[in-house]
Amino acid sequence: MDDNVVRLHPIPEDASRVSNGYSGPRLFPVVTLCGSTRFKKEYLEVQRRYTLNGWIVLSVGCFGHADGEESSKGTKLMLDSMHLRKIDMADRIHVINPGKYIGHSTKREIEYASATDKIIVFEVDPHGPDEKRA
Repeated sequence: MDDNVVRLHPIPEDASRVSNGYSGPRLFPVVTLCGSTRFKKEYLEVQRRYTLNGWIVLSVGCFGHADGEESSKGTKLMLDSMHLRKIDMADRIHVINPGKYIGHSTKREIEYASATDKIIVFEVDPHGPDEKRA
């Protein structure tokens, strides 16, 4: 796998980044969340963790799968293209992939991020052992 792929990399928890005594502008790292929009709950959880650790989070603008919304082909193409621009703006992408699920669009986003030398973080290691269920 590419050198820029990081598996199961935790969100950096740097308490010095986030303080009640914020004293002005500073540079914050940027992450773009990728994954199926069926995982709305997981998106919101990951977004919150990054935000509270001093990251600017770029995410999807709507959760078509989770909310049962259908998009026209033109709208889907626009949203896919827009998401690639969000990847361009990010320092890294974070792939939300419960059960190791990576669909066609997410696979394309991972390939794009890799080709543009972004750090790639997976919520669930896609090459690790299957999750055990009790």
